[in-house]
Amino acid sequence: MTTTSAFPWSRVAAVAAGFTLINELLIGPLFAQLFGLSPASLPIASRLGWALVSAFITVWALAFVARRVRADAEKLFVAFFIILAGLRFAAQAQAAYFFEPDVSAARFTGVLLQLLCASAVLAAAAAVLLGREAADPTRERPAGFGLSDLGWLWRIPAIGCVYLVFLLVAGLIIWPFVREFYAEHEAQQRLGLLFFEWEYLNGVLFALITLPFLRLVPGGWLRAGITAGTALCLIRGIGGLVVPSPYMPTSIRFWHMFEVGWSNFVYGLAIAYVFLPHARRTRA
Repeated sequence: MTTTSAFPWSRVAAVAAGFTLINELLIGPLFAQLFGLSPASLPIASRLGWALVSAFITVWALAFVARRVRADAEKLFVAFFIILAGLRFAAQAQAAYFFEPDVSAARFTGVLLQLLCASAVLAAAAAVLLGREAADPTRERPAGFGLSDLGWLWRIPAIGCVYLVFLLVAGLIIWPFVREFYAEHEAQQRLGLLFFEWEYLNGVLFALITLPFLRLVPGGWLRAGITAGTALCLIRGIGGLVVPSPYMPTSIRFWHMFEVGWSNFVYGLAIAYVFLPHARRTRA
């Protein structure tokens, strides 16, 4: 019988603080210099403060995942890197589509390389400092997916449709509060059919980048779903939107935090339900 240790708040704070300093004072300026990226608009103190808040929320989510999976540091690094880089890429690509449609290929390449570098640094630090419990050999082994080729074939496109349903419900709830802000995008038809195609691909992407750590969670689909949903909610829905943005005012950001937060949590449950076996249902 294993005992559950206290949540590693001190290590979470250390990883978040260290990553914030490295990312804001080294990685960010380096790539801005190499690719001519726009400098941060916030004063340095405010920028560091908000970046620390975002990093703390993200690392908190990674620590939660690490306590619920069984994996060595290498597997944990790969799983962390895939979900961090995947979610950041989706956010940057969507921001470019809506707010910078004329962004140059060179600039977007610089942003992409920067987020890959930052994701690798954070994933490595989190895997090493937060993955001690995940490597516990006494933990129950994960069941894995156990799907045939045909099972994968229909589940991957189907899960994108599930994401669209959650997104539409969440979007309709907040639409009266953000419609005025998006009036210009409506006029430019950026909220038309292409928007739904984009979000469908987002749904498929989020499922694919969640699966690497989902398969490492022992205890059944519900436990895995809560793990995935919490990660998506905190990393994408809250940590990804809490920092002030030049693209949208605070009130709009907080409505989107609500929208993305709860819908991504439920979507994490849906991913686990669709891809994992249901034979064993244990405590969450």
